[in-house]
Amino acid sequence: MARPKKEQLHLVNASDASLFWVADGKALRNLRDLAWALKEMNDATFSCHANKEKNDFANWVAEVLQDEALAKLLRGSKTKATALKKIEERLKEYQD
Repeated sequence: MARPKKEQLHLVNASDASLFWVADGKALRNLRDLAWALKEMNDATFSCHANKEKNDFANWVAEVLQDEALAKLLRGSKTKATALKKIEERLKEYQD
């Protein structure tokens, strides 16, 4: 008996009004943009958005991109590398 196929997610693109503006000036529209930005981002910029007090990435993913499951994982990610890994793993569940 075949196992039911896991439902694929659809990539959400933020509206112009809901773009994520990174402290280094980049504007992000979706999860692929966020993964790319994290690869290029220095640690100081990452810490500006994700630290003990807040996690702007997780908030944007939950509120704008409507992916609360990933947002929860990002809130637990203390490093840029961990956040990037969680996003890349989640992107595998999205349709191309």
